[in-house]
Amino acid sequence: MSVLVASLENQTGDPVMGELAELALGIGIESSGFINVMPRVAVRTAAGLAPNAILDTAGAKRLALNEGVDVVLSGRIEPARGGYRLRIVAEAGKVIDGAPLFDFQRELPPDDRLLVALGQLAAEIRAAFGDQEAQPTRIRANEALSFSSLQSARGYVAALQHVRLGQPDAALAQLDVLTSLAQLAC
Repeated sequence: MSVLVASLENQTGDPVMGELAELALGIGIESSGFINVMPRVAVRTAAGLAPNAILDTAGAKRLALNEGVDVVLSGRIEPARGGYRLRIVAEAGKVIDGAPLFDFQRELPPDDRLLVALGQLAAEIRAAFGDQEAQPTRIRANEALSFSSLQSARGYVAALQHVRLGQPDAALAQLDVLTSLAQLAC
């Protein structure tokens, strides 16, 4: 099964939160043996997107139809009760209109537990796709985005954004900060 993850509508005010959630969900979903998530670089190339442009739901549906992708995941992340609310909608990729395959909405914590919560949601999505091995309450290390802190994960995504914009010095500076944080933690 092929899956395209559209850019999440990021209403958090945190410029990396949408992409962080997309990355975490993509890694968690693809840990299934039969689900392949279309790589972000391939998505940007096929859609003709600028480096940090978003791929909205309509654009993702068109791309999925053209590329023969089975499922499009889209949604939004927004502030809620001191944390976040994430909505993920799955739609068949080979049709323009149709009822969603599923529509999940979850409240997520604001701190380092966010990465685990995203891994658990990815396991729920895999289960909805028929993965018999998915266990949302017990995710394995290879099923989730793994960083020691949410701050580290944010820094990594920020560095990726700098790379895409052709700003290698800014990306390296961001990675230097992460290295310093890691050394302080030891």
